[in-house]
Amino acid sequence: MKRDKLRYKLSSKNKERLRANSFSDSLNDALSTKDMDSFWRTWRPKFTKSQLPGVIDGCCNVAGIEFFSEVFKAVCVPNSKDKNEQLHSVFDERVFVL
Repeated sequence: MKRDKLRYKLSSKNKERLRANSFSDSLNDALSTKDMDSFWRTWRPKFTKSQLPGVIDGCCNVAGIEFFSEVFKAVCVPNSKDKNEQLHSVFDERVFVL
């Protein structure tokens, strides 16, 4: 049983290594033949993430943007107006020093 588990793990690692080498080889081949279409077809699935819309309180369409805006405004307010103004002036002094 233990031997089978070790063989399974070794096989899994070998497959992963072969897959990585295959990916590298296909990128290298595309670059060496200056086939940019093939290069980008290989690159994109590996290194880009799809930009699916997020879901905020059950909203994921254009109409939900206004709702998100209102939620964000309500959450992002200073706790104390006086302290906020004081920290803002300190920030301005440090950033805009000439």
